[in-house]
Amino acid sequence: METQREYLARLGLAKPGTRGRFSLAAKAELERARLSGMTFSDSTKAVPKKAAKTPKTTNTEEGEFDSLIPDESPVEYPKIPEKPKLRNIGRVIGYTAEGNKVASDICLSCAHHVNVCSCSGGIEVSPIVATIDPESEPYCKPLANSILV
Repeated sequence: METQREYLARLGLAKPGTRGRFSLAAKAELERARLSGMTFSDSTKAVPKKAAKTPKTTNTEEGEFDSLIPDESPVEYPKIPEKPKLRNIGRVIGYTAEGNKVASDICLSCAHHVNVCSCSGGIEVSPIVATIDPESEPYCKPLANSILV
C-alpha cells in the first residue's frame, strides 16, 4: 500500500520524498481516488487525544470554612438619592461670534447636567459662546468670561 505522496508522485502531481502541502489539483486527485475506493497507508493515522483534566482537590476537611460563606439573605444596599431637577430646559443653546450654533448639556463650572446644576448665578457656558439663545438666557450666568466678547 502506498502513501498519498507516493501516489501523487507516480501521477506527477508531487515530488517524491518531500514534505509540504499538496496543490489543489493534487487534493482533487486524492479525493477522486478515495471515492473510487483507494486507500492510503498514511491516511489512517490516529490523532492523539488529550487526556481529561482531573479537578484539583484541596486538603481541607468538609465544613472547615463554612463560617466564611455568607448566608443566603440578599444584601440591601442604600439607595443613592437622586438630585432634584431644578429646571427643565434640556440644554443651553448659544452662538459663536461667527454665528455657529453651540448646544451644551453640561455646566462648565460644576460638570453637572444643566437640569440639576445648582451653581450660584446660573449655568456657566463654554467660553466660545458669544451670545445665548433667549430661551436659555434666564438660566445662565452672564457672558463676562467669554473669550469672544
